[in-house]
Amino acid sequence: MAAVGAVVVDRLARVLLVRRARPPNQGAWTLPGGRIERGESHEGAIIREVLEETGLAARVLCPLGVVPIAGEGFAYEIHEHLLVPAHDGDAALVAGDDAAEARWARREELAELGVAQEAVEVIDRGLAEERRRRLSP
Repeated sequence: MAAVGAVVVDRLARVLLVRRARPPNQGAWTLPGGRIERGESHEGAIIREVLEETGLAARVLCPLGVVPIAGEGFAYEIHEHLLVPAHDGDAALVAGDDAAEARWARREELAELGVAQEAVEVIDRGLAEERRRRLSP
């Protein structure tokens, strides 16, 4: 099943994380994302999911590839995207939908938060791409 995931990077190079409110992986910190609704584009789906899970309006910069995730009773192909907040400034995050909490985290905080290695790899790709775009003339 196709799904979308977001690496949202703010102006301080922090990454947006959500704590899952439901199984699978209930209670784990991870990237915002979810299923694509009928007739929705990948970009439209990830913008909607970020807004529903965190209250943050964001815009897509580029795709980051597809990550297969499988577990007991589920299998997804997650189309990952790099996003940035749609507006400058520190918008308040409001957890909703499938998220129990939402927060910004620095790269060095990911291990202590227990972020899964698969998500860290996607985050690293997103941070590298965001840095490349910021430093390009």
